[in-house]
Amino acid sequence: GPVGYVREGLNRQDPVVRMLASELEVPLLDQKQLMGDHIELFGDICHLNEAGTEQFVDHIADFLLQNGFERPYGR
Repeated sequence: GPVGYVREGLNRQDPVVRMLASELEVPLLDQKQLMGDHIELFGDICHLNEAGTEQFVDHIADFLLQNGFERPYGR
């Protein structure tokens, strides 16, 4: 969709996701904060390119390790 609509949709859903995480007492990984507005990581308004995907996955792995999950054996 148009850039403005995509941004508006994301901005509307963010507070709802934060509220749910808080109410359910589950950890929240804020990829938006971590990824920032680095357009070089995106292929378009909301889809990551290869470099962005690598960074996104690294954030998930770090988050899981910091929240008590362990690396699978042999990795």
